[in-house]
Amino acid sequence: MGNRWYSYDEYNEVPVGIRFNIRKLLEGSIQYELKNEHGKVYTFIGNEDKKQMYDTKFTSSGIPGVFRDKAIATFNPTLYQEQILSKEAISRAKGYVKKFQEFAAEGMGLYIYSKSEGSGKTHLISAIANELMARHNVSVKFVRAVNFFSEMKRNIGSDKSDPYVRSNLFESTIQASVLIIDDLGAGSQSTYVSDLIYELISKRAQSNKVTLFTSKRAFSDLQYDNSTLMLIQQKCLSITLPNENIAKVLIKDNNRKYEDMLKA
Repeated sequence: MGNRWYSYDEYNEVPVGIRFNIRKLLEGSIQYELKNEHGKVYTFIGNEDKKQMYDTKFTSSGIPGVFRDKAIATFNPTLYQEQILSKEAISRAKGYVKKFQEFAAEGMGLYIYSKSEGSGKTHLISAIANELMARHNVSVKFVRAVNFFSEMKRNIGSDKSDPYVRSNLFESTIQASVLIIDDLGAGSQSTYVSDLIYELISKRAQSNKVTLFTSKRAFSDLQYDNSTLMLIQQKCLSITLPNENIAKVLIKDNNRKYEDMLKA
């Protein structure tokens, strides 16, 4: 896909800083030539195109909008009292993103755990997902466990044996390149939920698809059968956040900012 005004051979005629000889690469990125003030030609991958791809992927991911553009680098470990644990969690998150292609080849995901509400589990998993979308150009599907299982029941209706109604929602979740299940283990843990989570995880594991979890329950506290627990442990590396509600601290700081604005 060449520039309609200039060809590569005519780069001497190209004004400084103008893109030319543009080529579309695999996975949607754009490579183009750029001439500097010394007449040298350099090759770039268009950052604007990468940003556009990230925006598109984020919008379709289902990740809560409040976490748009959140990054691991801005996840502050000093908000916690247990800073050794929080720094270790961030280090492991960075390592996972850095070597994601190797982990993905084996279908290895993450299990982010903390007993406390507001400990930053969803924030951290969203930051990881953002970097996977931006740096590795993968698609992500985010679901909250309780909402997902409730929606599955509504879609199935009274006939739980109806495979067609069930497959539309369920299959899209099974086939997601990277799936995030937020707050696994929350809500009622019925036989139906247990069977569904096993089927979902086992089918994704068979295809080496990456699944990322957050939970307020440790592996051993999840109320699923042993087959489900073994699959999660087999396909997930654990990241533990401190049992601290840092959301309260952040809300207090944020409200103080607005209180100061009212006094101005």
